[in-house]
Amino acid sequence: MSMPGVVVAVQSPKTRFMLIDALDALGIRFTMCELGDAICEIASVILSDHLESGTLSSRIILVRDDTDIEGALIATLVNLQGIDAPFSASLGIDPGLRFGIALVINGLLINTCNASSPGEAADVTMRWSSILRERFGCDPIIRVGDGLRLFTILFLRALQHRSNMARIELVDEHHTTLTSGANNDRSSAALIAQRQGHPADDLPLTIEAKEGHIRLMKRLFGRLTGGSSLSTEEATLLLAGDVTLDEIVGHHSSKNE
Repeated sequence: MSMPGVVVAVQSPKTRFMLIDALDALGIRFTMCELGDAICEIASVILSDHLESGTLSSRIILVRDDTDIEGALIATLVNLQGIDAPFSASLGIDPGLRFGIALVINGLLINTCNASSPGEAADVTMRWSSILRERFGCDPIIRVGDGLRLFTILFLRALQHRSNMARIELVDEHHTTLTSGANNDRSSAALIAQRQGHPADDLPLTIEAKEGHIRLMKRLFGRLTGGSSLSTEEATLLLAGDVTLDEIVGHHSSKNE
């Protein structure tokens, strides 16, 4: 009989259901049990929402509530890969009409995902950065691909609205698109995360209102709103930085309610 890699010993029904769903989505096999069952003695990772006296172990990953699931999953992936402290982390961002995001710790790829907008990509970046600080005591370097300058700047603006504490590097995307298909932006993000760049401090966050830029803004806006139209005037304000994409999407959504 093979040894169990992950066991789930979570008491809260809501947290347990959401955790199981998230583990399934990542393709992580697990066994259900109670904390203290014999199977816990041989498991690599024990996910639990409670700690009993005498149960403290580096194998136990605490899932405080349903808001803690993403952090617990990242900790599980790190544990399963056998990564030990000290930790060094980087986040790779592949900007475009759809963003690819990758997390690398100690040179190993831990997780990837997609985001549909610069704001969503910035939100994921902030969440993962917070998880890395809280669970692993490290601040990640955020490495952003510079192949599509328009979307790079939109992402940096969105990140700036959320925090000015991040360490950001711009990375040359040459030879980062090695595969085609649905997840090529994720594989590109993984390569970007592992490629040293240069500080983004001096990059002007201005975008010229070229016809091609306006067209791309209208296309992105339509994708985010299910087909709504963005006027040229609104697209120009967006490119100038007078409004954020989050604000203009929210404004249109409120008008249609």
